[in-house]
Amino acid sequence: MKTFAFIVVGAAEESLLRRVLMGNISEQIAKRAEVTVIIVKRRSSPLHAFLRQTVLGPAAGW
Repeated sequence: MKTFAFIVVGAAEESLLRRVLMGNISEQIAKRAEVTVIIVKRRSSPLHAFLRQTVLGPAAGW
C-alpha cells in the first residue's frame, strides 16, 4: 500500500442545497484523512482581485 505525506484538494463552489444535503466535500476529506489536507481556492480573475483590494479591502479593514 502506498502512503502519502499530504493531500491537496480544490475548494469547489458548491450550491447551498448540496452543502446542506451532503456537506462540504473538501471538508469531509480533511476530517477523514489521516494525513494533512491542503484545500486550495481557484485563482481569482484580475478584475476580482482588483475589486477585492480596492473596494472591499478598505471597507473590511484588509
